[in-house]
Amino acid sequence: MTKTIQPPMIGFGTFNSFQDDEKVAEAVREAIRIGYRHFDCAHMYKNEKAIGKAFRDAIAAGEVTRERLYICSKLSCEDMAPEDVEPACRKTLEDLGLDYVDCYMMHWPTRMTKESRVVNEAEGGKWEFDVVWSGDRKGIAESYAAMERLVDLGLARSLGVSNFDIRLLGDLLADCRIPPLTNEVELHPYLAQFDLVEYCHKMNVHPVAYSPLGKMGYKSPGQPDLLSDPVIQCIAEETGKTPAQVVLRWNVQRGASVIPKSLTPSRIASNYDVLDWTLTASQTARLDGLDSDCRFVRVDWFDFDVKPPVSVNTTPPGQALIKHGEVDEHGFYRNNFGRAGKHLHTEVIIKRGLLEPEDLAANAKFLLPEKCLNAPIHIITDTVVDKIYGDQVLEGLRAAGLNVHKAVMRSDEGDESGESSTEHHKTMGELMACADLILERGINKNSCIISLGGGVVNNLAGVLA
Repeated sequence: MTKTIQPPMIGFGTFNSFQDDEKVAEAVREAIRIGYRHFDCAHMYKNEKAIGKAFRDAIAAGEVTRERLYICSKLSCEDMAPEDVEPACRKTLEDLGLDYVDCYMMHWPTRMTKESRVVNEAEGGKWEFDVVWSGDRKGIAESYAAMERLVDLGLARSLGVSNFDIRLLGDLLADCRIPPLTNEVELHPYLAQFDLVEYCHKMNVHPVAYSPLGKMGYKSPGQPDLLSDPVIQCIAEETGKTPAQVVLRWNVQRGASVIPKSLTPSRIASNYDVLDWTLTASQTARLDGLDSDCRFVRVDWFDFDVKPPVSVNTTPPGQALIKHGEVDEHGFYRNNFGRAGKHLHTEVIIKRGLLEPEDLAANAKFLLPEKCLNAPIHIITDTVVDKIYGDQVLEGLRAAGLNVHKAVMRSDEGDESGESSTEHHKTMGELMACADLILERGINKNSCIISLGGGVVNNLAGVLA
């Protein structure tokens, strides 16, 4: 069942330093009323019973249905032995009062002994523990294989990991049967982790940002206050938003879900209000420039400073870099791209002169799959290409009797190199605008999306598909 779920972009964190379980439960209930549907839980947080009651009460009150909730939990380090994985998940389900979780994550790439435990709950918790292994490829693969059985049993709809770097994630993707849906890591403008986020997107692993507002409670000596940064304060003033909204939007705009936590109703509501506006390219660049590798969350059982070796292969497994195509009986050169187990399929089609309306009209039935001919078809292009080819492609396909629509994303006439570019408009806002337009015009399971443009347009078309 994994990979069939899209984690909501705005989530709600539930770690509260082992304190005030009932207040956390009240905050969860308030978050549901406001509209949150993504809730990030963990056995390690020791508050799942109280949170589970909040879920049940909200469902009983008709505020939400179970199907609309996306509930995550995590496998603790002391339960990483393969034989302990299923009992640990069942304990979480019992505490939460659920039949399944939407995503069950490996909390840390570290296995502790079964006797390890929290001995002091102050300032985030003090652990008494012994490490069996940390960052060990074989150990991670064995524990994750036991987690895959949870999907087979229907106890988890998908799997995920947390605190995995490129090396660990790449190794796991090569070793696993069910790829992780998510990788939950610390992400904010002071710790942008650009390479890791890019790698996650390339490997179809959805990044989820914990501590997206920095450290809001206790801090280690010398740690900065993210939301007081002058750049963030200035952008907040420019946008009329709060500093918290600015940094949350920054992550959402680059395709990472965020899971801020608050016990204050007004802040819970404010943190949710980051979906219907965008940061400009200039504002995004200024926030990108704050990256200083400043990590707020550090633990004694895992060393974040151990960097992956330069030999790590970040090429998606099983995806060929070069694939030969062929010319069919209609004179079309065709090349197909896809990956085993993936539903989406891309076809590259080339024929000289094909963009002329009369050629499109004559060849449309050969150009597109037969099942698409009676379904709504959507062309995705940009303003520059649209001026040259957009209307003639639309005219040609409509002349063939097809139900075709066009969505145009913004493009700059000339970037720093003097070339036209859509790069600055590769934002969540642009994606959602195109998605809304397509939904308004109509789409069904036989629809196809045609990319008419360069790499950014191709990317957008793929994401929309």
